[in-house]
Amino acid sequence: MSKNFEQFNLESKLLKNIPYQNPTTIQKRVLQEFKSNKDIIAISKSGTGKTASYILPIVDKIIKSKSKHILRALIVVPTKELVEQVSAMLSLYSKNCGIRHNKLQNKKREVDNIDIIISTPNRLSQDILQQKIDVSSVNSLVVDEADMIFGDGFVDDMAVIFDRSSKNKQTLLLGATISQNIKYIAKSFLNNYRTINVSNRLSLIGHINYKAYKVDKRLKSKLLIHILRSEDSQAFVFVNTKEAVQSVVAYINNNNLSAKPLHGDIDFVNRDKTIRQFKQKDIDILVSTNIGSRGVDIVNMPLVINFELPKKIDDFTHRCGRTGRAGHNGKAISLLTTNDYKSFDNITSKLKLSIKREVMVGFELKDYQPKIDE
Repeated sequence: MSKNFEQFNLESKLLKNIPYQNPTTIQKRVLQEFKSNKDIIAISKSGTGKTASYILPIVDKIIKSKSKHILRALIVVPTKELVEQVSAMLSLYSKNCGIRHNKLQNKKREVDNIDIIISTPNRLSQDILQQKIDVSSVNSLVVDEADMIFGDGFVDDMAVIFDRSSKNKQTLLLGATISQNIKYIAKSFLNNYRTINVSNRLSLIGHINYKAYKVDKRLKSKLLIHILRSEDSQAFVFVNTKEAVQSVVAYINNNNLSAKPLHGDIDFVNRDKTIRQFKQKDIDILVSTNIGSRGVDIVNMPLVINFELPKKIDDFTHRCGRTGRAGHNGKAISLLTTNDYKSFDNITSKLKLSIKREVMVGFELKDYQPKIDE
């Protein structure tokens, strides 16, 4: 039993399922605020225990309600990978608590006698509109990775979910980053909410050692191979398109290293299989689009490489957040050609990160270098 969680008056059967002693900062804050029954916006970097911060109080609330197997909570996440991840954590924390949950992933799914549903916005809203699910009894609604959900065109889906669920529900919006624009949109769904922000600059840096290497365009792929061999560890390599994924995977494999692809055109069953193999260390190098930057929770991932810089600052945060999780140290390396300098300046400025741009020995620059402020 985790004694340091007892201060939150959680049920004893729930306490027995917590596999660590000390709550993280975001867990303390959410557990404290949840008792007020007010809506919450919670911001904290990846790998700080956000998922448990809402699972624990929701499971505790259902146990205390004494009315089991009535739909009480909805957990909405942006990707199928996150549905699986949250489902696994919910199964862990609610073991022997008599809580039932459903993932809405398959065509044949049981939604009767369920306490909690985990789903993507589109699937859940469709089922509500088709009257396959009645969410009027829901008194807790979680929107995890809210920046991605409200920023990627799911506003209409969320409007259906908010409108059909109980007017007296408590809503929690969580994310590693939540922009002012997202806050503005979210205000139309929230009532008298409280903001919890533990994502300051120091928490963003955390246990991540950020590196950036300038490189000539023609040598960028060779530098990637050099880094992968030098680091000699598992690595998460990020690019921006599925075509780039296939190209980089082929190049890595042709250089006698082993890489696998991950992108949205790969069906979910095979994506899930790849992620499980990566977690089990059966895959050395995973090359992914941004789909891998959320919902792939590997506690001790040593290395992230931005082979291509993301288009959005939030995606940089989430990509790098695959490493340095749960108190483990990690490294995040960005490879920069001259076309990337301005974007990288913008990213580091907005995130208040000081990352020196270096040149790897043996990869001295020959491309024309614009004047920049280091």
